[in-house]
Amino acid sequence: MLSYTAHQFKNKLKIHYPVQLKNNVSTQNDRIYHFWERRPRTIEVLSRKLAEQKLEQIHSNPCHERWKLALEPKKYYYSSAVFHETELDDFKFLTHVNETL
Repeated sequence: MLSYTAHQFKNKLKIHYPVQLKNNVSTQNDRIYHFWERRPRTIEVLSRKLAEQKLEQIHSNPCHERWKLALEPKKYYYSSAVFHETELDDFKFLTHVNETL
């Protein structure tokens, strides 16, 4: 997924926002552009409380003042917030957090 989305970002930026693409030039020798952290931080989720906290944090990201992608989590189309409230799954691959703990 990271490779695919990075290529999508690069292609879109190259066409529509070439100046902003320069912000993603890599300092590493194995790539030209860099979109993702090399070693994303992973956290083992061992309790329902922690899972709910992390899910809330993920759902709130599009509403963050830095991104301003939506006014509330369920208004952001690519969020699973609507699924976790209503179980409506436009994407056909989501799993409810209660099924995984």
